[in-house]
Amino acid sequence: MATINVDIFTDENDGVGVGGISLRDAIIEANTNADAVDTINLPAGTYILTLAGSNEDASATGDLDITNGTITIVGAGSGTTTINAGGIDRVFQVLGGSNLTISGVTVTGGVTPSLNPFTGDLGGGIYVQDGTLIANSIVVDANQATNGGGIFLGSVDFNTFTFFPGTATISNSTISNNSSTFDAGGISSLFGSSLTLTNSTVSGNTADRDAGGIGVAFGGSVTLENATITGNAALGAVPVGTYGVGGGVHVNDGTATISNSTIENNTALNAGGGLAIGGSDPSGQGNPAPVAVSLTNATFTGNTANSSSNGIALLSNTTVTGAPQDAISTIDNSTLSSASFTSPTLSSIDKYGDAEAAISFALTDFTAKLVDVAVFPGPAFQDADGDALASLTIVSLPTNGTLTLSGVAVSIGTAIAAARPVSKSPERLPFGCCCQYWYCNCCRRYC
Repeated sequence: MATINVDIFTDENDGVGVGGISLRDAIIEANTNADAVDTINLPAGTYILTLAGSNEDASATGDLDITNGTITIVGAGSGTTTINAGGIDRVFQVLGGSNLTISGVTVTGGVTPSLNPFTGDLGGGIYVQDGTLIANSIVVDANQATNGGGIFLGSVDFNTFTFFPGTATISNSTISNNSSTFDAGGISSLFGSSLTLTNSTVSGNTADRDAGGIGVAFGGSVTLENATITGNAALGAVPVGTYGVGGGVHVNDGTATISNSTIENNTALNAGGGLAIGGSDPSGQGNPAPVAVSLTNATFTGNTANSSSNGIALLSNTTVTGAPQDAISTIDNSTLSSASFTSPTLSSIDKYGDAEAAISFALTDFTAKLVDVAVFPGPAFQDADGDALASLTIVSLPTNGTLTLSGVAVSIGTAIAAARPVSKSPERLPFGCCCQYWYCNCCRRYC
């Protein structure tokens, strides 16, 4: 085990035996040491990266690459020790199955070489491409990337679709004010990666598409314990107005365990201001994406979404044991504040007709807002507020005549499931009745 003491703030790559020892010198030395574990001590101060040059993995220029064994970086405290990439590249990249343990620093100023929303680079602050991150008492602030503005976990070989998971255990830390030009402004856990966040805050991050705070997809996972997810935003700007789900957290596919945590004051353009569960098949094969979410002692409050489901959105093409609602496996001792959901306000539906003549109903009678499922998943039934309805329940029937659904008589209390239409043309529901009129009120399944 070797200990390397950094003694200059300038960014140099001339070796530890020449002049002072820079942070870059220390990392290059640790990467090439035969020792499996090296510790780098950083005195208080600001370390600005100035040796420009991206897309190389030896720390010679650009970001600081961790490529060998376990490297531990110890700062004097996140309030006094800052590593600033100065916009020349991301700050850290962990690859080759190596491990980075870091404490007592602020990681900032990272900007990936490309910010193209569809082909750009990952992890503005820290990119755990293939390895492990253990972070304690750090701040990851004001970094930018295409995906995972603050931190990105995992990588994939798209030729073979082989996943290379990353692992991050983050405690007593703050992930704040980072941004992405696509998904996951704060932290992204993809490709089977695992994120554990304890006694930490994810705040003020923005994503131009989905997952303002934390994004999970491609079989990734997130565990939140005593965490606060606040003030993050999914802007839905790429493509404009189409997405924008999961202001706080978006679990597209994978798992989430949220315990003793608060998700508050997050925003989403479309759905799930606090938490969005499910969405699209990330592999592009058209198969439902499996999701499992557990909530224990969780509080959702003050979250907003312009379209529907301020607090929690169950996006409809997620299937877990048959129904989107099954995506949440447990909800114990959790609070969904009144601000988290907009109660349905669909008024009674009145239909009149001549005696002996059938009365037909269309989905539009139930304020259905048909959505092109190829662009964005949306419910077949929505109330006047735009909230998704799980079903409509018959609460009153005519004194005379019979109401039928698909040729089968229905009675008071019958629930009509919100089956999705398969075309833009409203499908006719074969109701019929004689004389007088009937009305039905809507009900919504809360989660």
